[in-house]
Amino acid sequence: MSINGSNQIQDGSTPISKLTINSQDLDFSGASTFAVPTVTDSSADAAAATVKYVKDSTNGAVVTLSPQEIFTNGDGSQTTFTVTGFERSTTKELRVFRNGLKCREVSSSPGVNSYTASAGSSGSPATITFGTAPASDDELEIVWLNPSVS
Repeated sequence: MSINGSNQIQDGSTPISKLTINSQDLDFSGASTFAVPTVTDSSADAAAATVKYVKDSTNGAVVTLSPQEIFTNGDGSQTTFTVTGFERSTTKELRVFRNGLKCREVSSSPGVNSYTASAGSSGSPATITFGTAPASDDELEIVWLNPSVS
């Protein structure tokens, strides 16, 4: 999404007329300002939030972004993890947390709290690789948004 020259939020070349966050509608057709609802729950329940936006109020196409997440634990030796369900050509949408702290994606030579990622493709999920194997008591959470159109 971006802001066009008329200060409209748009997806590609189509202005978006409404955004819904956690069932709260933001209608900005003709509006110059609006309040954005915030999610203050930092627990796993916050991942249940969905974001929807209407691309075209005429045909009512709605894109829903549903959070997906994988929880797993380290074992002290495994450095590579498969991100089942994430089959995209880019990994920039992945968020990886180790013991609740966000890890950083790097292009090479990952450290303790960083990782490299290889993108997936249709039928082939992405993988993430840590430089140091997460310990057996390390909790890992991998999160991304899964879009669907209705």
